[in-house]
Amino acid sequence: LALLSGLLAAAEAGYAQNGTPGQVELGVFGVYTRYDRAATGFSPNTGAGGRLALYVSRLISLETSGDYTVTDLSGGLSELGITRLGATLLFHARALGFYLGPGYERSYYRGPFTAVDAGGHVMLGTRLSMGGRAALRVEGRASYLPKAGTASDRPLHLAGQVGLSVFAF
Repeated sequence: LALLSGLLAAAEAGYAQNGTPGQVELGVFGVYTRYDRAATGFSPNTGAGGRLALYVSRLISLETSGDYTVTDLSGGLSELGITRLGATLLFHARALGFYLGPGYERSYYRGPFTAVDAGGHVMLGTRLSMGGRAALRVEGRASYLPKAGTASDRPLHLAGQVGLSVFAF
């Protein structure tokens, strides 16, 4: 309970110095994605990415992000590169130090086959102030990409991200 209380206090301290209208957030992150293996045959794996966000108010920001992961197909016989590009509308709960938002993403698959898929996602996360203009950002994402699966089995991919953000302007 004390740890949770400390994390919430740190997150609120981070929001006290960030999130004003017109402010820009630049960030890099590592990502671990658990692909819906039953629907796609993709193995879970890690990747890296970056983000750019603009605060339109203290409680709302618009964000674009992209990441790249190389994963194995079923049986581990071939590798598949997956690039995800997306946009998210984030709502910031300043009192709790969390944010939540819906978004849209496109996934580009390159390897033994080439394809493009698109769908929606939902993000939930928090920022922990590192002092000054820097923050540690931790979030989870659930993505629904209807074309990647079969007609009866639509995939839901889950991802966790940890990264650093710097606030400018």
